[in-house]
Amino acid sequence: MKILFIQYGDYAEAYRRLKSGASETYRDQRRAVDYVESLTDGHEVVILVIRDGHSDDVLADGLRCLSVPYAELKRKWISAFLAREKPDAAVVITPHRAFLAALSARNIPTLPCFADTFTSAGLRAWLSNRALRRVLESPVFPCVANHNLNAARSVASDLQYPPERIVPWDWSRVRAEPTGKTGPHDPDAPTAFFAGALTVDKGVQDCLDAVARVAAAGLNLTMSFAGPGDVAAWQDAAARLGIAERVRFLGIVPNGEVRRMMREHDIMVVPSRHGYAEGLPNTIYEALAARSPLIVSDHPAFRGRLAVGTQCLQFPAGNAPALADAMTRLCRDRQLYAMLSSNAVQALDQIHVGIEWHSLVGHFLDDPHDGTGWVGRHALTALSGVGDRAVDNP
Repeated sequence: MKILFIQYGDYAEAYRRLKSGASETYRDQRRAVDYVESLTDGHEVVILVIRDGHSDDVLADGLRCLSVPYAELKRKWISAFLAREKPDAAVVITPHRAFLAALSARNIPTLPCFADTFTSAGLRAWLSNRALRRVLESPVFPCVANHNLNAARSVASDLQYPPERIVPWDWSRVRAEPTGKTGPHDPDAPTAFFAGALTVDKGVQDCLDAVARVAAAGLNLTMSFAGPGDVAAWQDAAARLGIAERVRFLGIVPNGEVRRMMREHDIMVVPSRHGYAEGLPNTIYEALAARSPLIVSDHPAFRGRLAVGTQCLQFPAGNAPALADAMTRLCRDRQLYAMLSSNAVQALDQIHVGIEWHSLVGHFLDDPHDGTGWVGRHALTALSGVGDRAVDNP
């Protein structure tokens, strides 16, 4: 069988880097890369990566990776590509409607496996959702998988897709640090930490504005930022706010180092704005595992997944004054700080919802038409309990 993966991110670069012994840059990256390679035992695997530039690399026997810019993914190109490659099955890790439609037209069994929270706010979003739903109604798609609970629910609420055909998925579980934290390491110099893409939609500007506000109020807080992006531009932005000495931009940091830094810093901030399409970020799991108290925005992907006030603090996305208030509160209220750290273990267990990614892909490849009923066993409608305490049906 020839299996086609369609995704963002540079699989070839990650494959080579991990094979050389380098560290993974996000949780479960190595496991995902290795799992895809393992499929070459009996199958041919082609990975199409959507990114700038063109490439066509044979990484190992039966494992090939191509790249193409997003702007070139027109119907004519997609049709020619599928005619040339002739895949027997596909896993599409992005809601690319044209590609999904082309796979459906060729009757190729396909697993849509997303990490996107959908919204129906506005006419354009509503029309886009309706068009995507019509494509996904094809029988070539046994289900629509999406990362964790809220993102999966948005497929039902905003795409109007049947919940019995929606499968939440997740990465492997994270082990929490055995001991909690009682307060900032140095109450006179507290520290905060951000991990993720250095973009406005990820909330970096909101963090800088919040640091400037707490500094003006007399709190000697510093903040570190780990992740890809235009470091020089953000350093300039910090300088314009007069906080250049209070922030550090570290660039891309190995995942193991990120976990260590989360533990060493006093506060974790996940400030994503509503416009940033994501499932439940790895940083939420890892911050809870580090047991450093967590401040999150009210992004739809994670709104309601944690108990505000006992498992995290929350602020309206894009509201830097509210974020600054939350930072100040955590730094000055040791009882609150200790409670959030203590409750992180329960919160970490609570947010893990869905079949693990490699098992999801395995179920699909073994049974792409759902003859064994694996979709129903793992669908939203099979989750026992309600709300945030929903768990997988055995």
